Amino acid sequence: MPAAPRQSLFRAAASRLNPEQTAYAAGTVINLSGKLDGWDYKINATPSSNRLDMFFAVHKELDTLIVNVDAKGFLRDFFSAADMHVQNGSLENFSYDAQGMNGQLDINFEGGRGTGSAVGVDVPNIKLPPLYKAPMPIGGIPFVLTINANLILKPGFGGKNETMKGSFHITYNGDEGITVKSGQASASPGTLSGDGSLGQMLSVSIAPHAILVGMAVPKITLSLGTESVVDVAASALPSALADSMSDILSKTNVGKWAKKQLDKSFKTEASANVQNVAVATVTAQGSAGMIPCKLSRLLLEFKGGADAYFLGRKIGDKEIIIFKKELVNREPDINACGDK
Repeated sequence: MPAAPRQSLFRAAASRLNPEQTAYAAGTVINLSGKLDGWDYKINATPSSNRLDMFFAVHKELDTLIVNVDAKGFLRDFFSAADMHVQNGSLENFSYDAQGMNGQLDINFEGGRGTGSAVGVDVPNIKLPPLYKAPMPIGGIPFVLTINANLILKPGFGGKNETMKGSFHITYNGDEGITVKSGQASASPGTLSGDGSLGQMLSVSIAPHAILVGMAVPKITLSLGTESVVDVAASALPSALADSMSDILSKTNVGKWAKKQLDKSFKTEASANVQNVAVATVTAQGSAGMIPCKLSRLLLEFKGGADAYFLGRKIGDKEIIIFKKELVNREPDINACGDK
C-alpha cells in the first residue's frame, strides 16, 4: 500500500470542510449527553481557528455511592503526518506524528458514600464518544482522524458517610509520535514535555479510603482501511464532502478495493495513535488512624501506538512510552505516611 503524503491532515480536512480555508479544525460545536454502562455523561467540544476546546463530565449513582468527574481544557496548534507501508501481508513501515501539540486539562473529582452497601463502582472504565472526528481523504486513501477521551474511575470507601474531593492539572507541548520499522517500535524524532500539579485533596472519613482517577485525554488516532471507510460512509457529512468521499469510493482504485472489503472477516485496518495519560490516586488513613496520613500521586505518561490488520489477521501491535513523570504529595510530609 503506498505511503500517505506527509502533510497536515488537519489542513487537508479543513480545506474540504471550509472552502475558504479559514478554519484549522473547522466544524460545528459538539454537544452530547447520554448514558454509558450506568454513567451519565456530557460532552462539549468546540473546534475553532487553530484550537479544540473541550469539556466533559461523568456522573454515577450506585446505591448511595456517588461519583462526579469533570474536565476542561484545550488542544491547539498541532498537525498530523503519517507514512504507512503494508506489503505482502506484513507491516513494513508505519509512522505517525502529532507535531506542535500544545494543551492543558483541569480535572475535578469527588466521591461519596452514604449509608448504602456499595463501596466501589461496578464498571470503572468509560470510553466516551469522540470529542472530534474528521474524514481525511488524502491521495485517494480514506483516513479518519479521531480525538477521544477514555476514563477509569475507582473509588473505594471503607466506611459509611464518607466523602473525598480533589483536583489536578496537566499541561503538555511538543511533538509526539511513533515509528515502526522491521517490527521494531521507537519514538519519532521530536521533543515533548509535560507537567502537572495536584490540587488540595479534602476528605471526611473515619476509616481508610481511596480513589483513583485516570484518563487518556486527548487520545488522537489516525486510522486507514475498511473500518474508516464504513465510519466515514455512515457519518452525517456536509454535502460537498459527502460527494467528495463518494467519488473516492466509486472512482479511485483504492476506493473500489476498499468497498469490496467491507465484510468484517476481511478487515484491513492500519491505525496509529498518541495519547496523554494522567492517573491520580489519593489514599487516606481516616481520622481513626494513629497518624491521619494522606498520600496523593499523579502519574503522567505520553504514549505512541500503532497496529495493523491484514485480511482479518493482526500483524502488528506496538506501544511505547515517550515521556513519563510522577508527582507525589503527602500529608503530613513524613516517612510514616509512605514513600515519595
